[in-house]
Amino acid sequence: MAEGYFIWINTNAAPHGLDQLEISAGCHELIKHDSHIDLSRLVKHPDWELDSAKEFPCISVAMCKEIIARIDDGLDLLPPRHAEIIKANLNSLLG
Repeated sequence: MAEGYFIWINTNAAPHGLDQLEISAGCHELIKHDSHIDLSRLVKHPDWELDSAKEFPCISVAMCKEIIARIDDGLDLLPPRHAEIIKANLNSLLG
């Protein structure tokens, strides 16, 4: 598992419209509106920022599998090595 990496969830899809996964409001306690997971880029946060972040429950098994399936279907912008980081991290949540 590679720690500190995140994918963004935004209310609106990224302007380019590529590598987006629609999710419904309520799929996680933090998702209050229909939103989009942006699989077009991977973001690494510095340790100091992670240390000050509030902890929330993990995403569901179903959402992990949905994200992995979307990656397996093929992405247009995300480099394959970044897709593998996302998949490895999600698979670690699946046990």
